[in-house]
Amino acid sequence: MEISYDVPEAMIEIILATTWNMNQIVQRIGRVLRKADGKDSALVYLVYVSDTKDDGILALVRRAVETSGDAEDNKI
Repeated sequence: MEISYDVPEAMIEIILATTWNMNQIVQRIGRVLRKADGKDSALVYLVYVSDTKDDGILALVRRAVETSGDAEDNKI
């Protein structure tokens, strides 16, 4: 879901693979946050392993969502 794959009609995204690369996170989230007719929101689920290096990924995803549009409409 990072390059050359566009699914603006999607309303739910589940991210299983983690990454520390902010560009990759923004690309992954941006695929489902794109506007489409009849779509006014989207859900992004992040599956990660707690008590590992993945703990910091949630903060990165929050920051990516906040920079992907109107921060008041983006909730994690």
